[in-house]
Amino acid sequence: MASLRSLPRMGNNGFFISDVQIYALQGRKAEALKALREAVDEGWRKLWPFWLKYDPILESLHDEPEYRAIIAELEADMAAQLERIREMQAAGELESI
Repeated sequence: MASLRSLPRMGNNGFFISDVQIYALQGRKAEALKALREAVDEGWRKLWPFWLKYDPILESLHDEPEYRAIIAELEADMAAQLERIREMQAAGELESI
């Protein structure tokens, strides 16, 4: 944890949700959920389905209501972003790939 404090959460050298994983391994669910909330609020989305749904380190959090709420929030955010992309495509605002 000490080494994480010298790094930003986001960006190329970011620690993203490493603190969440450390807290989960330590059995400190409240701290893990607080750190996850901070990461999501700061814009963390990188590979979120893998980390939040399949990472065995975070398995102890899966039944927590706040954890489930964060996943639902991320799913809703991704659906809204996809809808916005579809609207932009329909309006001709995006070029085809």
